[in-house]
Amino acid sequence: MEELRAAKAEFFQQVGEVRDDEPNFEAWMDAFGDWYLCDRPLRGGPPPAQQFLNENGALLDPEEHAVFEAFTRTRRSLFSLEAVEEGSLRVRDLQTRERHDVVERRKPAGVEAGDIFDARLIPLPGGMQFTGGMIFHPSEVRRMVKVLASRARKEGPERFQAVMGELALRRLRVDRYRKLTPEVVYADLKPKRMWLPW
Repeated sequence: MEELRAAKAEFFQQVGEVRDDEPNFEAWMDAFGDWYLCDRPLRGGPPPAQQFLNENGALLDPEEHAVFEAFTRTRRSLFSLEAVEEGSLRVRDLQTRERHDVVERRKPAGVEAGDIFDARLIPLPGGMQFTGGMIFHPSEVRRMVKVLASRARKEGPERFQAVMGELALRRLRVDRYRKLTPEVVYADLKPKRMWLPW
């Protein structure tokens, strides 16, 4: 429990404190769970998903092994939704620029082509899927988020992750400060010399 509490404090220091009455609370808790299992070193060793596989992999049948092994190869990024098709979403990873067809049996409510969101992909044997929650950035700031992501991609993975954290903070503030428009909340991240109509 101490390890879990420390991990939770570490994660929400990066993305901002999320209250349980906020609209994206469950999605951010899912994101924390994914990060804890797949990314965060456990007591100085590999993340829990990798530790489990190291310790129990030989006991798993091939199908189970493939599923658990997929949890060691997840990827959190910013994605742009390019198309919603029957049973799948076509997305582009804004860090790698790769396109993916992601299995999604139910269309997420209120989404449309062009949306940009923070999510984690897992390469399951049945196809790419998103784990847990998807955190959508407001449509009003799509263009700015794309420009920020493009610039961060050129500066390397660490910078890209830092920009994702900054964007996550702004997304939380949009839910928290309802009287402010998304353009105002994200304004301090607007790249210099970028003209935007606000």
